[in-house]
Amino acid sequence: MSLSLIEKLDLQQSGVELITKISETTDLMERLELQSQYVEIINQLGASQRDVTVPQLVLDFKANAFRKQPAVAFCKTVEEVGQWLDQFISLDEIKAGAVSWIEENPEAIAA
Repeated sequence: MSLSLIEKLDLQQSGVELITKISETTDLMERLELQSQYVEIINQLGASQRDVTVPQLVLDFKANAFRKQPAVAFCKTVEEVGQWLDQFISLDEIKAGAVSWIEENPEAIAA
């Protein structure tokens, strides 16, 4: 069955909303459920899962996994994540990650 343009746009919007929810949730089970829903949407749109795999570094960055990194290492992580800017991560999400790092490491800023 072929999807109409409106159906495709609706599915794409749902996918974007799910990606946002995935990046915001800290509950592992909820994240897995949301990722499963996202895969279903991608499959409905006719793309293979392999074509839309979000790099693990981006997922970890969105989950604030690098908040405790030393300053130099965090700057390198931001550079690495930046290669996926506008593809898998937005500038606002990178800025939010930087703010989160600053809040976790105020002594690094004071130095």
